[in-house]
Amino acid sequence: MSKLITKIVKLPTILREIPNFLRTRIREFANLLCPQRCFGCDDFIDSDISFCKRCETLVTLPIADACPRCGGKRKGTGNVCGRCRNVTFVFERIITLGVYDGLLRLLILRMKNDRAGILSASVTKLLFVKREQQLQSLQADIIIPVPMHRARRFWRGVNSPDTIADELAAQLRIPALPSLIVRSKYTKPQRALTPSQRKSNLKNAFTFRKRNSESAVRNKRVIVVDDIVTTGATLNAMSQLLLNAGAVSIVVVAIGRAAGTTGKTRI
Repeated sequence: MSKLITKIVKLPTILREIPNFLRTRIREFANLLCPQRCFGCDDFIDSDISFCKRCETLVTLPIADACPRCGGKRKGTGNVCGRCRNVTFVFERIITLGVYDGLLRLLILRMKNDRAGILSASVTKLLFVKREQQLQSLQADIIIPVPMHRARRFWRGVNSPDTIADELAAQLRIPALPSLIVRSKYTKPQRALTPSQRKSNLKNAFTFRKRNSESAVRNKRVIVVDDIVTTGATLNAMSQLLLNAGAVSIVVVAIGRAAGTTGKTRI
């Protein structure tokens, strides 16, 4: 209940303008009525992020251990990890909260059915807190979530990247455009396909919802948001569409970074 009250306080535009001291009092009152619990371990907590310190540590990959290019756990020597050195990305780089494993994996799977968006928003806020300096340095103009095909969304009912984009946009104070791009092609899961099949699978998979809406990204620095990055093929396809429309730069922001394969290179 307290998480629902906190969500109501945090999200609406009007309530965002409430002075910090008053928002703090409202949150304290909500926690008095219904003490908050950690989303990871269910322990009682007193935190704006809805995670205890132990669970924060479990889901967060230290920046020093993260590859600055692919966002995964650094492997090998040098500035770029050995897994992504020979992999081509259309976008510039990936910023993540952590590795898609253990507790973070469980949270991301729960987010996929998080119709209220409370868990997704809380995990995104933790991402912002842990990666604020990196995110602010991007000086992004807009945020665009990776869309879900309408058939898949009909059955699932929610696309967690939409909630991630909304919360991140609120933190960065820039617009999120969840309806700008649509997934016009129902694609097979990428993880079971070969590199050539992945390329064919994603051909013409994304398009702008409305004619002439390309102007929304022209000369803009764009953040593309997803819940999890595996091979990067889906993000490459979407990023290419945005670059063709005139986007200046594209950086991917995701909650988790999983291992995947691109050709013989594991990423």
